[in-house]
Amino acid sequence: MKVVSNENGKFYKVESHSYNDESAILDPDTQYLIVGTFPVVGTNLEVEWFYGSKDNSFWGQGGKDGLIQQVFSCDDILDTKEKRQEFMRQRGMAFVDLF
Repeated sequence: MKVVSNENGKFYKVESHSYNDESAILDPDTQYLIVGTFPVVGTNLEVEWFYGSKDNSFWGQGGKDGLIQQVFSCDDILDTKEKRQEFMRQRGMAFVDLF
């Protein structure tokens, strides 16, 4: 979190997105975009990437048996950021969060 000021001299706290890195750039082959909101500071994350909360069923507990595996009928264990990124890239999918 950083503090910025506007033209009137008022100061505001601004939270930055923790996943705003090279993985946020859309691949030219992206066909599907999943839009969400970034997690609240202090969220109990299992993996530091989109939908990485231990309580989120998108990837499933320990990266298995999640919604995404059900949709694609696969048994892949997606328990790391890198495995999740590759899984999504291979399927032409990407994430973006709105503020």
